[in-house]
Amino acid sequence: GGGFNMMHTKSGIENGGGMGYNGIVFGEYHLDNTYAVRAAIDYAYISKSGVSKFHDYNMESETIDKTVVERKGLWNHKFSLGLVSVGFKMNLSNMLAGYNKKRKIDLSMFLGPTAVVAINDKASLSPDESVLEGHKVELVEPFGKQVTMGAHLGVKLNARILPKISAFVEPTLYWLGNINMPSVNFLSVKYMQTLNVGIQYDI
Repeated sequence: GGGFNMMHTKSGIENGGGMGYNGIVFGEYHLDNTYAVRAAIDYAYISKSGVSKFHDYNMESETIDKTVVERKGLWNHKFSLGLVSVGFKMNLSNMLAGYNKKRKIDLSMFLGPTAVVAINDKASLSPDESVLEGHKVELVEPFGKQVTMGAHLGVKLNARILPKISAFVEPTLYWLGNINMPSVNFLSVKYMQTLNVGIQYDI
């Protein structure tokens, strides 16, 4: 499946720099008609613009430190995250109304831990910021390789099309743990919301 994502920050829901998108693959093993275990990999692309600290190097300087100056300026970021999750799923329709093999619509809830993997950030200084010829700029705190533990909570609405094929809509809330993302002014708890739609095949 695939869809889009939203970052929740101190200034509200932000996608300053463009809409983020994501894609998901998942598998579920059903213990019975109500409970299942689930594994999923969600890829998230996040486009964000914001003010960050950076070093301005005079590459033409003959000094060892290249006469570095710390500045603040507007940067454009294109973050890539991998969200690797395992969890426990409950079929709320079967739990509340009993199992019915003829039911066309099912509502489920799932939750569990998530490994948040920082893949890369294609960061660039905004063209609106001035840099002298012969100078190079680097973020003070770049988006380096990192893995942190988080969690997820989501719901899934399935609509049966064929006996083994159904369409799904799946909003999920991810807690991103202690991940560091330059220019993202997170709330005290770092989290992101995704919405995926797709097709599910039942073996």
